[in-house]
Amino acid sequence: MPQEMLNTLALPLLFATFAGLWIYRHRRSQRPQLLLTLCLLFVVAAYGYAQQPQPTLFALLLGFMLILSGLLLHHWEVLTVPVGRSGPQRQ
Repeated sequence: MPQEMLNTLALPLLFATFAGLWIYRHRRSQRPQLLLTLCLLFVVAAYGYAQQPQPTLFALLLGFMLILSGLLLHHWEVLTVPVGRSGPQRQ
């Protein structure tokens, strides 16, 4: 059964992608936990791909990885933006 791993991972990865995007956008306080969970899910899916490599599963993992990388980069950028000073203003 060559499609067994694809059938096992397809719906969880798609659900995690859409739910992760929604949570990332609407719940800022939960972003670190969400990103860690998505990274761990990616590791599990990569192990599944290593067990039964298929081009369709690779494409699914590639899309998931691109979205996860974008979220991680955006979160990193938000964390490193300097905060404006609230000192006395010169006029």
